[in-house]
Amino acid sequence: MFADLGADELLALAALSDDLTVGEGARIFAEGEPGDALFVVVEGRVRVERKAEPVAELDAGECFGELALLDDGPRSATVVAAKPTELLRIGRDDFLDTLSMYPAVGRAVLQILARRLRGDGDR
Repeated sequence: MFADLGADELLALAALSDDLTVGEGARIFAEGEPGDALFVVVEGRVRVERKAEPVAELDAGECFGELALLDDGPRSATVVAAKPTELLRIGRDDFLDTLSMYPAVGRAVLQILARRLRGDGDR
């Protein structure tokens, strides 16, 4: 997701993020809950489910929860750790504050959304 960002943008995102480690089977968030953060898989794997049916698995370097950065609507899916997983969590307020200084970060999120809307990755 952030592969095209420069060092300044990556450092700004790193400063905003919180590390989170979850065990296999741990629910990261549930469909219908309020969303307020994006997550990046650092190590491990997560399973994305809609209506209790698996729709995707995401590995290191992939992100989920990006819609929560743009609005305060409910989560569109449940995400569960498929094995022990390390995540970075970036909250909406911090993300929005960063956009004014680093617009490339916003473009990266919009590219992910566009890819998923086109059906190139239903995550």
